[in-house]
Amino acid sequence: MAFRTTVVTGNPDGGSGSWRTVSVALDQNGDPVEGIADLIGPLVGVLLVLLAFAHFSANGRRTLGKKILSIRVVTVEGASPHLNKAFKRELLKFLPWLAFVGTDLIVAATGSHQGFDPSH
Repeated sequence: MAFRTTVVTGNPDGGSGSWRTVSVALDQNGDPVEGIADLIGPLVGVLLVLLAFAHFSANGRRTLGKKILSIRVVTVEGASPHLNKAFKRELLKFLPWLAFVGTDLIVAATGSHQGFDPSH
């Protein structure tokens, strides 16, 4: 079972309008169903970006921006970092994003599904 709503916007000049549809899965009580993928998806996305940046910083590789500016990531000894060191470096760079996404996941997982009551 699903709830579906469509918003149709007309063009005041008489031209073609636009429409948007939103669907939400419902359980047998009519409550919205939240899948775990909805909660974990943003975290996986940030981790994949983190891994991609680590890949470009490891073993002498560079991102396009670093290549244009002639910047290289090196260890204290002057060598190119291996993937594990580059991953740790990127993890520290992306820690604020991970904290934000993690906090959002916790709020989404523990939040109530009470409706909006305009009388309060």
